[in-house]
Amino acid sequence: MIPLLAAVVFIIALGKKVELPKSLLLFWPLLTVVSFLFTPNSAIAVLLSLFVCSPFIIHFRSLRAKHVLFSTCVVCSCLLAVTIQSL
Repeated sequence: MIPLLAAVVFIIALGKKVELPKSLLLFWPLLTVVSFLFTPNSAIAVLLSLFVCSPFIIHFRSLRAKHVLFSTCVVCSCLLAVTIQSL
């Protein structure tokens, strides 16, 4: 439960830093919680991928590029964790 809480707090904090819309700021933590219900390791995967990519996300000047990279990190890490767990 602690990795899930850390991942949700990190998603919200980084989302506010890169100025995500409020709808996405609520959707990505919700997606993380739902994937956590299927595979408990998904929260760690999301946290790790966002932590590694956060310097690149913050460095981009374009808001669209920031949003795309942020979304890609969350979705790919959730899908990867669920896929690996199901194998």
